[in-house]
Amino acid sequence: GASNYVSNNEVVIQPKSGGYLVVGNNKQVTAGATTSASATLFELVWFPNGYYIMNNATGLFASSDSSGDPVTVDRTNPQGWETFRITQVGNYYAIKATSNNNYLAVGKNGNLVGNVSSTTNNLPDSALFTFSCQNGATSCSKSNTKTYTYTPGSTTIVRPSTCAASSSTGTTSSTTSSSIGTTSSTTSSSAGT
Repeated sequence: GASNYVSNNEVVIQPKSGGYLVVGNNKQVTAGATTSASATLFELVWFPNGYYIMNNATGLFASSDSSGDPVTVDRTNPQGWETFRITQVGNYYAIKATSNNNYLAVGKNGNLVGNVSSTTNNLPDSALFTFSCQNGATSCSKSNTKTYTYTPGSTTIVRPSTCAASSSTGTTSSTTSSSIGTTSSTTSSSAGT
């Protein structure tokens, strides 16, 4: 049967090297925001093989192709290119693209790229991130959560068109060391999406 995964966190992403991640008009992600208020609000959607990183305002998903070119947020149907693994490294997090097994980092021109081949012990500051609530809030939980449907063996999840009210497990974070989100999973009795 299908499983439902609930996303109830909205975060801004700040590279250790400075700035906040923002999605530009060209859909590329840069570290061009100077405050959390001007940063893009992302939703981290957990499912069994990793995370999808979604622009909360547009519902489009981040993608890192196998070449490691600049990360874009322009996909409506998340698949392999849009899957990331998030690992805690001290007080920071590393984001690894499963498409090429490299880490995301802020490149020399400020674009977020997926081309850092390293171990988590040797990552540069540009490949380490914090997740925090926008404008210094202490809770990144939403009052309305989104429930995504994932069918085992599938490479995609189905994003709902609207938020459905649901009881939230809550996610809290601080500006120094933050949680990447609490998600819950329940098994549905119906098969398919």
